[in-house]
Amino acid sequence: MLVILYVENVSEAVARIMRKHNVPVAIKPYKTFKSVLVHPKDKQEKEDLTNPLSPTTQLKRTMSSTGLKRR
Repeated sequence: MLVILYVENVSEAVARIMRKHNVPVAIKPYKTFKSVLVHPKDKQEKEDLTNPLSPTTQLKRTMSSTGLKRR
């Protein structure tokens, strides 16, 4: 099977010629709905994880910043 991109008037002519020689042809659209509607996300900056905090330290910071007390 031969898959060709759709180009107005050209794709049909090529497909006709190939079909005369018993070559199956599929015409693929150049732009699909997905390529038109879907946009990649903006690149996000990676966080600096060279010195991550332990869960206990994170909990202590959260509790002190929110005013919560330990039981």
